[in-house]
Formats: sequence, structure tokens, C-alpha cells
Amino acid sequence: MRVLSEIDKLNDLSKDISRLYNAYGMLHSQTQNIAEKDFNEFYEICVKQYKRRIDEMTRMLTTVKNGRDTEEHNKIYQSFRSDLADFNLKLADDKEHYTDVLFKKANSIIQAEEKKLEKLNREKKKIFPKIPQ
Repeated sequence: MRVLSEIDKLNDLSKDISRLYNAYGMLHSQTQNIAEKDFNEFYEICVKQYKRRIDEMTRMLTTVKNGRDTEEHNKIYQSFRSDLADFNLKLADDKEHYTDVLFKKANSIIQAEEKKLEKLNREKKKIFPKIPQ
């Protein structure tokens, strides 16, 4: 019963990820900024990888659930424990890699915006137009 509950939670998480990513994609799909496009493309890769990991865990839990009433249950469960340890290592590697790369890409967007502001300041242009009275 607990395995089914965890599978349901993973399915809900997968649906939430897809919904949030689609909303994010709609908000940022028309950008012309190269750094933002680069960030968005990598973010899409990150979300797809996260979804693959959820699907992988769902398959692992389904295998354990389906093997529960078989004579090989102990073998299946031990295999699951080993696979789970490997899965946790892969998940940690993903987290480190994607967090690092996304942070660097976000920083490049911020730096580009800071350069634009510096240029405006150097040129003594006003950011906001004067409001007529």
C-alpha cells in the first residue's frame, strides 16, 4: 500500500513539473536575449532530466510492488535497495551539475543587465522618461 502511495506522489510531482515548466516556457518563449535563451534551453534540459529521474524511480517502485507476491521477492527487494543507492548517487550528481550550470547561466544574465545599466549611466540617459505635467 505504501509503495502505491509513493508512486502516486511521484506521478503527481511529474505532472506538477510539466505544468510549471509549460507555464515558465510560455512566459519566456519570446525572449531575444541570447543569455536568456541559453538559460532557458539548459533549464529545459534540467527539467527533462529531473522528469527522467522521477520516471526511473516510478519504474523501480513498480517493480518492487509487482514482485511483492512472488517467490523472488527478497531478490527483487535487494536489487531495489542496490538500485536505490545508485539512484541516490545519480540524483546527487544531477543536483550538483544542474545547480552549478544554471547558477552560472543566471549570473551571466545578471551581468549582462548590469552592463546595460552601467552603459545607460555612462551615457547619462534617463531610464524612465519624464512625465509631462
